[in-house]
Amino acid sequence: MQYTKSEKGQQAFKQRSPLFSARQRACFILFDGTKTADQVLAATAGLGATWADVQHLLDHGLVLAVKSVRAVPPAIAPDNAPPFEVSRSPTRSAQTRYTRAKPLAT
Repeated sequence: MQYTKSEKGQQAFKQRSPLFSARQRACFILFDGTKTADQVLAATAGLGATWADVQHLLDHGLVLAVKSVRAVPPAIAPDNAPPFEVSRSPTRSAQTRYTRAKPLAT
């Protein structure tokens, strides 16, 4: 299951609440609504984070489960929008593309 930060959790995090241990703070930071608890625990395994840390965050309402949402179809562009196509010319090298794009990006 995927989890995201709650408003209460964000406030407690900003105020450096004693509700968070160092392991729980690390887990809290990684919960973004797309990662599962297993992924977060794998990423924080070096700190010694366990399922008990995640359960603590859930019990105190600092993290909430994300409801499963079916894939939303992509938005349809308005009729007057210019078509956007990404084309990579096989004749241009990566360096040439970079040189041409850098002035646009900066």
